[in-house]
Formats: sequence, C-alpha cells, structure tokens
Amino acid sequence: MGARTLCVGIITKPFGIRGQVKIHPYTQSPDFFLKHCDFSLADGRNIQLIRSKIEPCGEVISWVNGVTDRTKAETLRGQELFVPRGALAPLATDEYYYDDLVNLTVTDDKGTVLGRVDAVYNFGAGTFLEIRMTNGKIGTMPYNKKSIVDIRLQNETIVVDNNFLLV
Repeated sequence: MGARTLCVGIITKPFGIRGQVKIHPYTQSPDFFLKHCDFSLADGRNIQLIRSKIEPCGEVISWVNGVTDRTKAETLRGQELFVPRGALAPLATDEYYYDDLVNLTVTDDKGTVLGRVDAVYNFGAGTFLEIRMTNGKIGTMPYNKKSIVDIRLQNETIVVDNNFLLV
C-alpha cells in the first residue's frame, strides 16, 4: 500500500457460515471498526465492513459487503486492512505510528549510527524495535521511555540508549 495508508488490522479467519469474518485490530481500541467501514487491501481492492461488533476478547466480527458464505470469507483470510492516514485521529506530541518508525536510522546519544529500524512488534508484553545493525546482525530493543532517548522524524533518526539493545 502507499505511504498515505496505514494497516489497522488483519482478517484472521471466517466466522460462521454466512460470510462473516474475524478481525484482529491493530488499533489502540477496536471501537475504530464500529466507526469506520471502508477499507482497502494490500492488493488495492476495496472492501466494506457491515454490522461490525466487538467480542469480549477485543476481536472484531463483521460482515463484508458482497461476501455471503464461508467459502468467500475464507478467501479473505490473512488480508490486512488499510485506511487512509487521515481517517485516524491526530496523535499526541509524543505518539507515533509504528509505520513512522520503520526505516529510521538508529543512533546512540553520541551520534554513532547503530543501524536501521526494520520492524516494530507488539506481541502483548510491550512494543519492541527490530534493528538491522550496521554489521548486518539483527538486534532488538524495547520501545519505552527508558530505551528511546528521542525520535526525530524530520531527520529520520531515532536516538536510543544502547544499554537496552540486545544483539
């Protein structure tokens, strides 16, 4: 997808036999899916979610316009859902979309280049940066106020405390 869109969730599997799907939201709150219904897929197709509801576990169950049976819903398994960046609420000063952090140059507080952010992950126990080090190795570090010194989007740089870097 283009730089002006952000991935907000993924269709994990069909739900039931009448074409509903289960969605794992990447948004801070699954309520986003109750307010927004027009999405695009990575291949450029547009889909519309209808009558979305939130399960107690935070997953979203929704009908997809034009999908009327489980077989059609199965074809959407694994598809990421994208929205235009403007569809999302403005961020606070110290908040960033994961997408903003990918490809930033990672330096320490002395300006030494350590590598580049390859990916940002959150598996439930906190957010981590995956960093491709200048020596080619992969490193990880927690994304929190102790490990991240400064984020300078205009300079495409993230300054870190390399004491938290695991290589």
